[in-house]
Amino acid sequence: MDTLRDLRNVDETDALMDISKIMNEDINFKVLVGNERMVSKIVDMCKYHEFTCETDKTEDGFIIEGSKRESNTKITFSEEIQLSSSLEAAVKVLADPNILMGTIPQIKAIRRIGETTFMVSIRWLISLETPLMVTYELYRKTGVVKYTAEQRISALRIRFGFDFFVYKDREMTLRITEWYDGPFRFFAEREIKKHLNNFKILLPKIILDKN
Repeated sequence: MDTLRDLRNVDETDALMDISKIMNEDINFKVLVGNERMVSKIVDMCKYHEFTCETDKTEDGFIIEGSKRESNTKITFSEEIQLSSSLEAAVKVLADPNILMGTIPQIKAIRRIGETTFMVSIRWLISLETPLMVTYELYRKTGVVKYTAEQRISALRIRFGFDFFVYKDREMTLRITEWYDGPFRFFAEREIKKHLNNFKILLPKIILDKN
């Protein structure tokens, strides 16, 4: 997205919601904002969403350009599903990674080890235990939940995660993105597609049943 979006006269909550949606749909953005507080919030969002961020002060305000950091070995797939629940209820359920137990066959156990950190046991081509970080943002019309894990086994470095973006269009919609960065990419790609299909079938009911 190369077009400059002027957000100076947009309500702050709506502006941040708009930027959050851009970050979940595009790999770059360019916005104009009117004060340093908005600059600070957008820079924090860039860190959260793994975007590089450059700010230029002009006569009209602050121009912020962001670009998604990408790895040459990272694979990403997404799926969208419709939900029959409120935004707040969906984010509350998604913020608990135990939902993975019923949708990802390779995950055998999850236990909490901190306020936002969980230990996940995985049996796949290799077996491992890895910390999983959970973060979330809830706005008036959107919500974002992210799971991020990273582990090293000898010379192997494995990173993976799930991004859940909930927004109200005509219906309450959930976009699920699963990504993987590491060895065995061919096998990971095949499994991610199966996971997303499981999410599509099972997750709407899981969210509904927990509310």
